[in-house]
Amino acid sequence: MCADPTQMTLYRTNNNFLYPLESPTDKEYKSNFERIGKLVLIGGPDDGIVEPWQSTQFGYYDKNMKIEECVDQEFYTKNSFGLRTLDDSGRLHIHTVEGVHHFGFHKDQTVFDCCIKQWLD
Repeated sequence: MCADPTQMTLYRTNNNFLYPLESPTDKEYKSNFERIGKLVLIGGPDDGIVEPWQSTQFGYYDKNMKIEECVDQEFYTKNSFGLRTLDDSGRLHIHTVEGVHHFGFHKDQTVFDCCIKQWLD
């Protein structure tokens, strides 16, 4: 199910995957999420599949259908599931790569070199 920013009640009622991430009531989920050592989010404007592509980085449309970056989302500012905790502690890494189609991210050498290689231990 797509999350339509003009139909948030429907989204919250029927989406059992994404909405629980935003729910401030799941303390166990938040605690587990905050234990992530590094979260690397990679996306780009030429994805061609994910819409909007910014959702690969927790961005999404606001009620006026303008893209709202993750740091401006309510779930981030309220730290509903721990994303801000990761960011504040330097464990959230967001990379935007142009010129890569959705099915190319996993095999593109530039993506590996600039967005993945540095985080491998």
